[in-house]
Amino acid sequence: MSSQGTKSKSQARSGGPRTSRGKATSSQNSSKHKIFVHHLLPEEADEANLLLEEIREELRLNGPLELSVGRDLVQNEFESQRVEKFAAQESLKAQKLADLSLEQLPLIRSPIPPEKKDEPGYCTRLRPAWCVMFLNNFKKTIKNKGPRREFDLEYLRWIYGDEMTALGEGIWLLYTIFTQMSAQTGDEAKPEAETPDYQQLLFDQIDREIEAQKTLAAVENVQTFFKECLSNVVLPSDELWDRIEKYRTASARKRNRLLEQLQTIRHLKRQK
Repeated sequence: MSSQGTKSKSQARSGGPRTSRGKATSSQNSSKHKIFVHHLLPEEADEANLLLEEIREELRLNGPLELSVGRDLVQNEFESQRVEKFAAQESLKAQKLADLSLEQLPLIRSPIPPEKKDEPGYCTRLRPAWCVMFLNNFKKTIKNKGPRREFDLEYLRWIYGDEMTALGEGIWLLYTIFTQMSAQTGDEAKPEAETPDYQQLLFDQIDREIEAQKTLAAVENVQTFFKECLSNVVLPSDELWDRIEKYRTASARKRNRLLEQLQTIRHLKRQK
C-alpha cells in the first residue's frame, strides 16, 4: 500500500500530460518546425505511400512482418530527408554569409548627404555600430601583429570614407607618429624615458572614438538596425549541428537494423 501511495504521489507531482491529445502535443516539444519528428507527417502521406509501393516491389516484401519493416524503412527515409534538407538550407545560408561583402549589406554606411550626391565617388563613413566593430578590430590587429602602415591607413580610410570625424583625425595623426617612432633605430631613437608611449596614446584615442560611436549607435537604435541587416543569415547553434549529426548517424544505423531484420525474417521463413 505504501509503495502504491508513493507512486501515486510521484505521478501527481510529475505534471505531465494525461490526455491523449496532451501527450501527442508533448511529443512535439523536442522538435522545431517538425524537422526531428519521429513519425510521418500528414503532408508526407501521399509520397510515403508511393515510396512504400516502390520498396515493396524492389525488396519483394511478402507478408505482414516484411511489410511492417517496409513501412519503417519509409518512415526512416522521410525522417532522413527532413534533416538533410534542413542541413542543406543552413549550409547554404553559411555559404552566402561567407561570400557576402560587407559593402553589400544594407545600411552599413551613412546616407550620402544631398549636397554630396552629385560628387563622383563620394563615400560616407560606416554607421556608428559598424564603426565600433571595426575600430575594435583595428586596435586588436595592431596589438597582435604590430603596425602595418599601408594596410592600416587603408583600413581607416575604409571606415571613415570621406567623412573623417575629429577623433578619427586624432587616430590618424597618432598612428602616423607611432609608426614613425617605431621605425627609428640606433642613434636616431630617443631614450625610452624621453619618448612618450605613442601606442598607448593611440589606443586611448581609439577608445574615445569607440565610446563616441557607441553613443551615436544608441541613438540610431542599433538593435533594430542589426536585426534588419542580418535577419536572413542567422545560423544555427553548434548544439543544433551536433544534433543533426546525431540524427544522421542514428538514421543510418536504424536503416541497417531494419534491413538486417528483414533478412532475419526471410531466413526464419525458409527454415519452416
